[in-house]
Amino acid sequence: LVLELAATLRTLGYSVLAVEANGFARDARYASGRPGLAELLAGGAGADEVVAEATPTLPARVAVDGRPTGDRVAIENLSRLPQALAHWAHEADFVLVDMPPLLASADAELLVRSLGQVLLVVQAGAVTRGEVKRATRLLHTLDPAAVGLVVNRIEPFRGGGYLHDLMLETVSGRALGAVFTLPRWRLALQSLFVRRSKARG
Repeated sequence: LVLELAATLRTLGYSVLAVEANGFARDARYASGRPGLAELLAGGAGADEVVAEATPTLPARVAVDGRPTGDRVAIENLSRLPQALAHWAHEADFVLVDMPPLLASADAELLVRSLGQVLLVVQAGAVTRGEVKRATRLLHTLDPAAVGLVVNRIEPFRGGGYLHDLMLETVSGRALGAVFTLPRWRLALQSLFVRRSKARG
């Protein structure tokens, strides 16, 4: 999601730096052969040394760890992070940090305190109301400057259903309540007629 958001911002003309801070689920697309965030925080690399240049398909980025292995990485010391973030903020319009799950990692709590602005991602159908409430209470305690919410992987037809309803109204040219009073064969004929009329016109 972070890399796709970065791609969208780039198409709008913004410069973006994506920082992988999720040691739980490392993404191979961040890898560049450079030292990573863990090395920076340990004092083994500078803020510029860890940044891989943007490519046509990827933004400028920082991997969580420079090692090529897929082992989990714990972020142990964030004292150098605010200075690095301030430096990166002068180099890019947006600095997006990919954090681990808020309820599963103490790293996430530490990162929220350092970053100040959080976009919480909730996967539809996979996260319970109780987990959302726990995350909400935790964010109240951490008190970031701003909190946003993204509900991810919604099924627009079987889940919320809103696209299904809109498409029925568009295809039939009638309000949804009127559509469902029609026999199925008549609705199918009307839909076919509307499609053919649009194709000709």
